Amino acid sequence: MIHVIRHGETDFNLQGRYQGRLDVRLNVTGRRQAEAAAAKVAALAPELIVCSPLKRVTETARVFVDRLRIELTIDARFIERSLGAYEGLTKEEAAARYPAIYARNITRLFDEAPPDGETPREVCARVYEALDELMSSRENRSILIVTHGFVAKAIAAYFNPERAVEDFFEHSLCGGEIVSYHPVNRAERSGLDRKDKA
Repeated sequence: MIHVIRHGETDFNLQGRYQGRLDVRLNVTGRRQAEAAAAKVAALAPELIVCSPLKRVTETARVFVDRLRIELTIDARFIERSLGAYEGLTKEEAAARYPAIYARNITRLFDEAPPDGETPREVCARVYEALDELMSSRENRSILIVTHGFVAKAIAAYFNPERAVEDFFEHSLCGGEIVSYHPVNRAERSGLDRKDKA
């Protein structure tokens, strides 16, 4: 079983800023969300915790590791989507600075990205690779992935191969929210990493 939890709140979340790869720490609320989730995580009895290398995720994961005394693996393939030139900006600031791009709602186009950013398809490719490895090497283990909002969308698509592009972008986790997935057979998937799906 794979369990996925989004990191706790940061000041950038609170301010409505694009975070992407910026290494923003948890705020007070975010630390409380991680602590509040610890009992739920313990009930899931994960044998391994895998997380993104960014501070807001490692800080969340450390709460669970310290409580459960279990193995932690940092995997950069679960890092948040790079939003390039948008990072650090609010939506209003992005719209003012990049009006033509923002008007196209570029963050929700599967094969496009803000300048110097990463497309959703590129995110799916690396996340799916990491999940394939977890599925093949640890099929019978309970694993917790501590990650980011956009990566959680890619994970949901991996475990729901019939999901349309529109549904991909609608999937959302709140800070400290947990979802669980049963393993899938890679051969049976036709996920959003393939050209014919998007």
